[in-house]
Amino acid sequence: MLSVNLLVLGPPVVQAHPPVHLTSRKALALLVILALEGPRSREELARLLWRGSRPLALQSLRSSLTTLRVALGEHASLLYIERDRVFLDDTRLHLDARQLDTAGEHELLTLWRGPFLQGLRIHDSPEWDDWVNEWSARLHARFEARVQHVMRQLLHGEHFDKALSLARQVLAADPFSEQRVTLMLDALVQAGRVSEARQEANAFAERFSREFGEPPALPSLPELPAPPPTAPPRTNLHFERTPFIGRTVEQAHARNALRQFRLVTLHGQGGLGKTRLARTIGRTLADESVFEYVAFVPMETARDISELPERVAATLGHIISNVKRPLDELAELIGHRRLLLILDNFEQLSAQALALNELLGRCPHLRILVTSRERLHLKAEAVLPLTPLVVPSVNADVSSMREADALRLFMERAQSARIDFTPTEDIWPLVRRACELVGGLPLGIELAAAWTSTWPLAFIVQELERDPLALQHPLRDASPRQHSLRSSFDLSWRLLRDEDRRVLERLSVFHGGFTLEAAREVAGATPNSLAELTSKALVRLESVTRYTFHPLLREYARAHLDERPEEREAALDAHAKYFLSALRSPRMTVGGAASPELLAFVRDEDANLLALLPYLQATRQYEHLTALVEPLLWHYPATAGPSGFGFALHLSEELLNALPHDDTHALTARLTVTSSYAWLLLFVGSLGASIRLYEDAVRLARTLQDDVAVQRALDGLGQALYRSARSEEATVALEDAVRLAERQGDPYRLFRSLNNLMMAAGMSDDFERAGSAEQHARSFRTRGDVADGMDVVWFLTNEGVIHLLQGQHDRALTLWQEGLDVAARTGMLGQRTVLHALRAWAFLDQGVRFEQPYALQDADRAVQEALGVARQTGEPFALNLALVVSARLKLHEGDASSAVRDMREALLGCWRSENLTLLVWLLPYLAEAFEAHGDVIVAAELAVLLTRSPLVKQHVRRHAEAVLERTQRHVDTSNALPKEHALTLDDIVARFLFAE
Repeated sequence: MLSVNLLVLGPPVVQAHPPVHLTSRKALALLVILALEGPRSREELARLLWRGSRPLALQSLRSSLTTLRVALGEHASLLYIERDRVFLDDTRLHLDARQLDTAGEHELLTLWRGPFLQGLRIHDSPEWDDWVNEWSARLHARFEARVQHVMRQLLHGEHFDKALSLARQVLAADPFSEQRVTLMLDALVQAGRVSEARQEANAFAERFSREFGEPPALPSLPELPAPPPTAPPRTNLHFERTPFIGRTVEQAHARNALRQFRLVTLHGQGGLGKTRLARTIGRTLADESVFEYVAFVPMETARDISELPERVAATLGHIISNVKRPLDELAELIGHRRLLLILDNFEQLSAQALALNELLGRCPHLRILVTSRERLHLKAEAVLPLTPLVVPSVNADVSSMREADALRLFMERAQSARIDFTPTEDIWPLVRRACELVGGLPLGIELAAAWTSTWPLAFIVQELERDPLALQHPLRDASPRQHSLRSSFDLSWRLLRDEDRRVLERLSVFHGGFTLEAAREVAGATPNSLAELTSKALVRLESVTRYTFHPLLREYARAHLDERPEEREAALDAHAKYFLSALRSPRMTVGGAASPELLAFVRDEDANLLALLPYLQATRQYEHLTALVEPLLWHYPATAGPSGFGFALHLSEELLNALPHDDTHALTARLTVTSSYAWLLLFVGSLGASIRLYEDAVRLARTLQDDVAVQRALDGLGQALYRSARSEEATVALEDAVRLAERQGDPYRLFRSLNNLMMAAGMSDDFERAGSAEQHARSFRTRGDVADGMDVVWFLTNEGVIHLLQGQHDRALTLWQEGLDVAARTGMLGQRTVLHALRAWAFLDQGVRFEQPYALQDADRAVQEALGVARQTGEPFALNLALVVSARLKLHEGDASSAVRDMREALLGCWRSENLTLLVWLLPYLAEAFEAHGDVIVAAELAVLLTRSPLVKQHVRRHAEAVLERTQRHVDTSNALPKEHALTLDDIVARFLFAE
């Protein structure tokens, strides 16, 4: 995935590959605003950057957004422009300002290149100046605070040379800063170089007075004494032997929680790094003198709460003498002192946590930070749940991998194990895979990284793929509970009651999560048992209705279930019955695979449904595959967009290869897969293969006497035929599909077939028949017989095309905007790309025909939106249509050479994807481009051939005749044109697309 680096701490710089050249100041300003502040409304952006009337400001904003999108080029898809707001894809934009709060001494000096947005001036907007000044002050304060924090850490660790170097360099960047010179003087004094500190103070005072005519406000050196060597420590925490990586958000949340609450629990499963995080927070708070003392108290070996007073007192240098009432003595010892107690690994004592309430009630300034696999369930408790480190997706680029905390942790620990471990370009995907296989668990990451001194990284990944729970820690100083992920999970397992273990085992048959209802039916879980597992961090409530658990915990529980085969088979059978019953329920089956409610269910449960496929095949339950396959194969393209087509195609091929030919139920399943596979091929541009598969499906459905399957196959066949410019054949197939759907009384299938019949008739210039089908289909939606979802979005898309072909651009645009709204509301994101491309076409027609500049800007914005997604996904229809719109815009701007090149690319794409209807529709625009390029004879030849071709319909012929009328003035077509009556489409493609 392409990414962009935006540097704002100094002169603004945009770093990207391919490079981005932003020459417009306001376009650059828009990028900066969105990067720093996130989504913003159009009104806010216009008010910030433009003076004058609101309409003019909004029009200027549209123009600048278009400029920004064009300048971003191949990175344009990171910019999202909606009707009311604009925002960026944060996962692909790396902003230097975000790193301020975590930078070390070296990164700080690299990050801060000068004042915020140095040199970027916008002269006609006072609001912009105010915004820049506000952000400049905010970022400067964050930089200064980070410098002070890093200085404190360096001085506390007695790294005086590093502290002095940092202080001198930041002072050099602002040589008259009293705050920064004070940091340098402090470092000198603490290093014992008091006389040198006096010299530096005198020199600075002289320079400052000479510049400003008054002495600086510096602390006197007696106020900066060297710290006494016998100063009592503020904590019993030892210095860490390895650096702490990541968790900056969790650290901030924990610190804020400790300010607001007196008892905070870091809650999560084993292996998340709770102990290390707590120690890091404690060390920071001790360094900053937030508490008089920070006491770290390990509790993992404690078996009773009575051990707590003695352990805490020992960390405070005290021995409990009152053996009968030790908690009273501890409360008196703490008294009114500002103390932070860190009680580590408290889970085995959670049932006795009431003692903490008593301690808090008697010690008013006491704060307690607990790490535990189980919540304490006290009123005073504030719970901070920890989750695994985020692992980038398999498509992430190397720069994104370098920044991910999970991969940074692996690299740091690997270089500790083997100092010459060098991260090359080919290493990062293996590191990402290793982190993914341990589910982002810090313990698992450290385990895998520790083996880099002994094993090749590829072998470590191989071992993790075999059994990630079995990998043992090779280091001698690893805690016994951290020798492996399995040993870490063993502790949580031992803390469970037998009945909760059985529930967790049965829950392991779920993939990707489950609902309370599903857990009840499949695993015999109750709300109380789920609450117990959630409290113990073995199950997590991911949303209002859905539970999930870590994939490695699922594997661990599944291994226990596998030890009891009868119980395992019963759980797997219950899992299959539950989901098959849900798929067959009346609310799911209305409307077939495109039912909005069914697609929403599949979107939530796709992992569980995918897991059913091998189970049903292994148990030869082929009769159930039909209910499962069709919604699954429709789900991925509909909700994941064109990127889901690849997975669905692969799944179709696997199923067809696996299904036997000697079983009736398997043949029925094969029929369903064949029709779905044909539908997928239709949309990825393999129309010939799609038609052949649909014809096979029609024959097999008639053999099996399955009228529903016949109707579905005829509907798909008709759609593939009209896209292949075989509109008359398509109309016959679709009229048969309509009649079958009417007999079956299925409003969704009838709506779908009427939609395709409307499109086939319109592409044949039979607008009367198209209008009749349109009205019939629209009546289903008007009456509420068809709910909003995939079918409605496609209907609105096709309905708009029919109106566009009749010159009704405003009506088409209204329909396509409605389609976008329905797609966004129902999660049908895969259909938006085509709608954006069509809207761009209509805007362009309006802009050229009526000389409307704002319509051309809308066209450019819409086509960039379509191209940004279509280039990534390779969806042929949207990509080719958008390329022609882009070429026509270039033609309008006078760049005929680029227009001809881009149109040829798009039309060849139509040819290769076998979408002959779109190819014929677009060919007259290539003739226009030839004409503008000066190739008048070529333009005239193409126009004549189009007027003679039997494939060309009325709306295309009119366009070709207009080109011919213009070009005939410049060329004698009777001599220049071929004598044959008409060339085939193959001849036209060879002559005009492949020839230069």
